[in-house]
Amino acid sequence: MKTSSIFLSISLLIGFYSKTTLSMLKYPIRSLNANVASKKSSNDTPKKFFSTPKKATTIVALSGATAWAYNKIKEKNNEQAACQLSPTECAATCRLLDGSTIGPKHNDIERSGVLLLVPTKSPVSKHPFDQWGIVIGHDQNINLWMVGQAGKRDRTDISTAQTASRELLEETGGYVKLSADDISQLPYIYAGRKQLFAYKTTSTTLATDIKQSVKAAQKNPHLDHSFKEIDDIAIVSVNNFLKLAEKIDQNWLTQRQYTVTAQDGRTIILEAFYAQMFGHLYDHTRYQNAQLFFQSLCK
Repeated sequence: MKTSSIFLSISLLIGFYSKTTLSMLKYPIRSLNANVASKKSSNDTPKKFFSTPKKATTIVALSGATAWAYNKIKEKNNEQAACQLSPTECAATCRLLDGSTIGPKHNDIERSGVLLLVPTKSPVSKHPFDQWGIVIGHDQNINLWMVGQAGKRDRTDISTAQTASRELLEETGGYVKLSADDISQLPYIYAGRKQLFAYKTTSTTLATDIKQSVKAAQKNPHLDHSFKEIDDIAIVSVNNFLKLAEKIDQNWLTQRQYTVTAQDGRTIILEAFYAQMFGHLYDHTRYQNAQLFFQSLCK
């Protein structure tokens, strides 16, 4: 009796555990199949939902390099627009002292500056061209003398008058300061994408004062190098300068450097870049305009 009871109990236990084990094995398999089915359906759903792509946004973020290039192009466009919309600077080839103009307008000016016209009071000749002189500076970078205080336009310059104002200040050692507005009203002459305004003064000491200023600038450690390019100043009479321009115009001189005598007797070697604005082998109107220009100034 006891033995049969024991066997019965063992059989019941075996049966219970067998049923439980089968159940445990059965439900995980269903669960796994359910998970696989769920993942499969979840993968299908996005494809079906996003079958129509979203409309692209119109705002594009520029990278650093791209943004820099874009801004430079924009600055250049603004600079060209400013030049084209500047009638007082590009209205003609030449504007005389009385305001009258000669020749067509120009909007391709790349360099600009100022011609300083000072009285020379020559005792030898009473001709107006001998009574006035041009202040020229010696550029120590190229070891040549420059006609006018001039230079290349910067990207930030909105007009050639602004370029001329900056170059005048730098090439006089910070001594002569004229605003862009004042310069834009001055007489000027244009040739070869260059424009020189003319400032006429009655000061007989201006050239000497500028010379002292550029000499002092050489020793000033706080000034930028642009203020130290010019290291000497001289005066060339308008008469001597126009004689040189005539020789260039008549093809007597074809070199890139020209010699001319300064008021103090020194032999000055001029660079041709700006000197050819007043006389050129292939453009005889330059010398003609130069004569009219200085005639109006030296009255």
